[in-house]
Amino acid sequence: MPDYKVTSVYDDDLISRAILLHAGDSMPGFPSADVFVSLIQPKIEELKSPALDLLQEVYNYLEELASSIQMQTFLRFPTFGEEIMEKIMEVMQEEREKTRELVEAIIDSEENYMFTNDPEYLINRTDIVPVISNKIQCDRKESRRKRKIRRNLKVQQSEFKILLIQTQNL
Repeated sequence: MPDYKVTSVYDDDLISRAILLHAGDSMPGFPSADVFVSLIQPKIEELKSPALDLLQEVYNYLEELASSIQMQTFLRFPTFGEEIMEKIMEVMQEEREKTRELVEAIIDSEENYMFTNDPEYLINRTDIVPVISNKIQCDRKESRRKRKIRRNLKVQQSEFKILLIQTQNL
């Protein structure tokens, strides 16, 4: 699929309807970002099914491979091999579920991601950004304080040298 283009399914009418539907505060000649989101959202949703299908295919392959290795390894001890295979399957199923949750979370995060530089949103609607801003302000204050202390130390060292020179000349 190297030549697949997601936009090939969009015709001018669909794009025009999306622009009209999501018209709002935007610069003249530049459509709202909501237009892009509304057009790409269905395509991102379509990724979930193939991703989960691939996960199942990989699981099935690993199950066959584990079974083959188990049969060869425990040929002389079939009862012990069955117990081992049960444990292997149990672990593989747990890991498949964890991986499924991870794949779904990644796709969901892409579906729900919203980029904004709106200061009101960043200040009032998030917890992380103000914390970062406060940390930066604290770091700056600390840096200024350290520069002031270093400057005072240099002045004191210079004064001490002058005092030493004067006492030596007495």
